[in-house]
Amino acid sequence: MISSRPRRPFRRRAWTAVPVLLALGAAAACSAPASGEEPAPQVSVTPVDIKQPTSTPTLNATPVVLDSTHLTLPLDAYLLSDRERADLTTAQDMLVTRCAARYGVTLPPPPRHQQLGPRTYTERRYGLTDPVLAAADGYHLGARDPRNAGKPPTPDLSPTQALVLTGTRVTTDTPGTPDAPVQPVPAGGCLGEADRKLGGSWDNTDLVEAIDNNSVIDATKNPQVLATFRAWSDCMKAKGHHYAAPWDAGNDPRFRGPRSTPTEVAVAVADVTCKEKTNVVGVWYAVDAAYQKAFIAANKAALERARKDKATHLRLAHRARERP
Repeated sequence: MISSRPRRPFRRRAWTAVPVLLALGAAAACSAPASGEEPAPQVSVTPVDIKQPTSTPTLNATPVVLDSTHLTLPLDAYLLSDRERADLTTAQDMLVTRCAARYGVTLPPPPRHQQLGPRTYTERRYGLTDPVLAAADGYHLGARDPRNAGKPPTPDLSPTQALVLTGTRVTTDTPGTPDAPVQPVPAGGCLGEADRKLGGSWDNTDLVEAIDNNSVIDATKNPQVLATFRAWSDCMKAKGHHYAAPWDAGNDPRFRGPRSTPTEVAVAVADVTCKEKTNVVGVWYAVDAAYQKAFIAANKAALERARKDKATHLRLAHRARERP
């Protein structure tokens, strides 16, 4: 299995964890549509229904590739880039702040989380591919490793701030501290209002994420990819390391600790060396891209809706940032 292979950079939206944290031990507040809330077009939310490609993609040529950090894939047009995600987060923060101001509430700055995981969408998509990082930290991710990140920061909100932000009333056991006043706030608080003004939930759609995941996994069943895996395994065996497929090395239970070990570094360096010798990344990437093209062709209408939804989110975010 390759489920533990890092696939996407770990990006947290600024305020999204707050409602979950506040919900622990909290009672639901009365929420009502606010007169100051402006309607915005809402994107469609539909269950994942992937149409499979009608034929197995074939390759005419494959690139010679080792470092996968900056590779691009056909599905990128439907995925949020880091810049687009940052623009949406900024717009959300601005909308929340303006909403809270209508109630005379000043919120603390939104929590900023450390960026964890791979630096790009493709950095670890085909396993470890950077010889410098392999020699420095094995399969670990240094300062970006989620295993060493600690708990995310939790904002210290008063009951009134919590009510206005999330639409949830928080009670307190501190003597002399009044509960948040009951007052009409937008459904879901200012966070709910901000999301609606951005067209609804603006993360990557389930369909796009599912295709993104399926293409790279389906590619591992392709005969050309399997041939390179066997060559990689033979190369690793010659260096004293016994793994059937590239992800087996990174998923070795011995390497799950908080820090890399000399054994892990030795295996990681051999892994990258054998990937370069057998062109695992080049072949896997080419087949992955071919499968994505086939999935896109088979799901053209649904993906076009996803692309339009993404454009709607970004247009509304631009409008929110431009307005005073």
